[in-house]
Amino acid sequence: MKFILIEEAAGSISRLTDILSPFAKIEVASNSSQIFRLFSTAVQTGEYFRLILININMKEIDVPEFFLHINRLEKSRNLKKTIKIAISSECNARMVKLSREIGCDAFLVKPIHKETIIQKLKKFELIKNQKTEDSQDSDNSESLIPDEQSSDVKKNSDMKKKKRKLFRKCGTDRKMKLFMEAIVLENKWRIRDE
Repeated sequence: MKFILIEEAAGSISRLTDILSPFAKIEVASNSSQIFRLFSTAVQTGEYFRLILININMKEIDVPEFFLHINRLEKSRNLKKTIKIAISSECNARMVKLSREIGCDAFLVKPIHKETIIQKLKKFELIKNQKTEDSQDSDNSESLIPDEQSSDVKKNSDMKKKKRKLFRKCGTDRKMKLFMEAIVLENKWRIRDE
């Protein structure tokens, strides 16, 4: 299985390559000529990409035009539809709307966390639903807690899961994180008062 990462920032390339390399062969392109070469080779060899991760803020690439060409290529060659995930350092309604309009299947905000991207890969069935190291550690710690404390632990665990889910939804925008954290803490205090 092959994924293509279309990104120009070296830090993002390194991080995403480290996260994705256990699951597939990763090809990296940072300009239109590299993209053309990689897609030509993929079609010729029969090893087409299952995932396109693209920074939709790249100046050199006209992303809507690029996706139009990809869709035409897939139809003309009867290729399986590639999953397209947009990545951006901006987290606002305009960017999310743009990603939907150009045909992306998902939108992720930089910096991209390992859990978030693995969750997307599972959602699109690009990897099997296996536990990550982090989730295995949390499962083991809960099973070692005595029964009288288990209900409190489950409440805390559920609260942490809700908090993580809210953080993933709003991305990494610092103000949004602080706002969401305040809501979670407020709800936690209400639960304790009841």
